Amino acid sequence: MGVNSLLGGKYFGIRQKYIVVGNGAAELIKSLMEACATGRPCIATDIPGCKETIDNEINGYLVEVKSGEAIADAVNRFLCLSEEDKRHMAEKSYEKAKTEFDVNLVLKEYDELIDELIGELQN
Repeated sequence: MGVNSLLGGKYFGIRQKYIVVGNGAAELIKSLMEACATGRPCIATDIPGCKETIDNEINGYLVEVKSGEAIADAVNRFLCLSEEDKRHMAEKSYEKAKTEFDVNLVLKEYDELIDELIGELQN
């Protein structure tokens, strides 16, 4: 049985309803942010980067590192949510992306940090 079958055929493709990122996800943080930007609830391991992207039980689930059982449990919990709760979780993902991951916000923060560092160097 493949991953698509295990996850109800919704793991890959245009009709994808959520994203699951397992162990070794540090290099996939951008994928989580992109999933949030498209209004997808996310399931990922509880590691730095993922913790900042997913608010547990708000826009997805954070699970124990290296625990296939924890990932399966989170997927099952998501699948058992009502359509309204799934939609709410999706909206929270989109809101988070819009308010925290927007490239213009990130650039503004970098500009402010650079200005602050330059100010400190000049003093």
